[in-house]
Amino acid sequence: MQIDVKTACEKLIAADNILILTHQRPDGDTLGAAFALLHVLIAAGKKARVSCHSGFPARYGFLSGDYEPDESFTPGFTVAVDVASLPLLCDDFEKHKGKIDLCIDHHKSNSGYAKLTLLDTGAAAACEIMYEVVKGLGGEITPAVADAIFAGITTDTGCFKYSNVTAKTHEIAADMIRFGANHAFINKIMFDTKSRGLLMVEQMILENTRYYFNGRCAVIFLPSGLNKRYQVLEDELDGISSFPARIAGVAVGITIKAAEECVGKFRISVRTASPVDASKICMSFGGGGHANAAGCTMTGTLEEVTEKLLSAIQSELEP
Repeated sequence: MQIDVKTACEKLIAADNILILTHQRPDGDTLGAAFALLHVLIAAGKKARVSCHSGFPARYGFLSGDYEPDESFTPGFTVAVDVASLPLLCDDFEKHKGKIDLCIDHHKSNSGYAKLTLLDTGAAAACEIMYEVVKGLGGEITPAVADAIFAGITTDTGCFKYSNVTAKTHEIAADMIRFGANHAFINKIMFDTKSRGLLMVEQMILENTRYYFNGRCAVIFLPSGLNKRYQVLEDELDGISSFPARIAGVAVGITIKAAEECVGKFRISVRTASPVDASKICMSFGGGGHANAAGCTMTGTLEEVTEKLLSAIQSELEP
């Protein structure tokens, strides 16, 4: 059932021992929303915990800091933030089925898996909605909360350059700066800092990018073992998914990444330019996301997966 901000806040105020779940391989939006809510709930005297199946990436250390979840914590109320569907939580997602009390999200592909859903598909980031929730809870926007919300907004908008940005997006970001968000530091870490290993990965990609449909589609493949070969962290590769879509003339950019834990499993990232709908492409394979940025998981050989993707893309590119 879909609810409004007021109802979501009433549920949170009435609850305690609140477990906050992010999606696996977390980005700034899911972590920003989670830690903003965590800080406000704890300040209100409640017990709360943030949990991410794949852990907190080092580059988001300014959000998680020295936070260590209490392993003895027993959830009384569970909230998922920026999670469009259960499979995005973890590989063994069935254990969460029927147990998510509230979902706070902005993806139009949200599957409605939670008992209650606070959904605003017009929001550029889940952290835009979390800003309203924080205000509804009467929480103080400390510098830590401001950092979390600003980080979510700037990362999910590509530093305010994506088409999902609205005047409200900028207004909330400005508010976070007024409340002490370290915006220059956050943007530098998120967008202007690369390791030598990552630069080597990008060079490899440039040499191996494949083009289809008269250059309207670009595909890159990331084999397993990249982390060890180039000495890069897993979260450093997150920005690679936008790489093929930056090429002039490309309407659909595809990143196919071989899963480290399972041969024949691939994580797919799709980036598109309007009017091509990335979410529609990924939903046909059990995934989802935004109109211009989405993802899914596929199994098979690299050739089989590529062929299926190209077939789906062709139908979207054809008039």
